[in-house]
Amino acid sequence: MKSSPKKFQAVVVSVKDMAREFLRDHNKVILFNGRLCPPVLEDICTCHKLRKALKEPICSGDTLTIAGLAKSSKQEFVVTKVGSVVFETLSELGHCTIVFSMDGEDIEIMPGELLVNGKPKRILVNDVITIWSGEKNE
Repeated sequence: MKSSPKKFQAVVVSVKDMAREFLRDHNKVILFNGRLCPPVLEDICTCHKLRKALKEPICSGDTLTIAGLAKSSKQEFVVTKVGSVVFETLSELGHCTIVFSMDGEDIEIMPGELLVNGKPKRILVNDVITIWSGEKNE
């Protein structure tokens, strides 16, 4: 088993209906640290509790994982693009938007967005979202 260092890790504490619909309809997850999320955004955000703060930039080729309680629920996605302010907003506010591209399509992203290949089956409370340095192979 080869593993890479963790750059960021958080536990999902809230996923409301609008956030689920946003993922389903727009292939996006808006992450926000639950302590810092403005109340007006709580319904559309996937709020988290930070486990490991981001200390270094996220790069293309890094791996994002979403893992539930069962090992079989682990989902892996390769980061393909990183918006220009993702490091700043994720490290300071625990906030960025994860954009899931279907079939590896290359799409334009906004400065606060992170593009990854694929689409998650679901994101649930207590799932752990981790960003690993480089591709993580297990």
